[in-house]
Amino acid sequence: MLEKLFKYPAVLARHTNAPFFEERNRYLSYRAEEGCAHETLLRIARELLQVVQVLDIPSTSGVRPEQIRAAGNRWARQQCRRGRAHTLRWPRELFVRKKLGSNLHI
Repeated sequence: MLEKLFKYPAVLARHTNAPFFEERNRYLSYRAEEGCAHETLLRIARELLQVVQVLDIPSTSGVRPEQIRAAGNRWARQQCRRGRAHTLRWPRELFVRKKLGSNLHI
């Protein structure tokens, strides 16, 4: 699926060489079968790439909730440094909820 989304070799390589390639590719194929628009699939692919880079977990291991919480904290700090957020709370909550589900307590 990623080969259909990204035509530039360097961009495609960035996506294919990142952890959890098969899982991300499979999820994107699933979303395409559901009827997601091309632009939506591009957004999801970019977001998934950011997630695996922020999580920094080898693809041979599973992902635990506490790892997602820690990544949420790193993401929130990064968003504050870049001026995209004024506090850690909202970017952290958004990151964790997207990854673990809306009924998780942070």
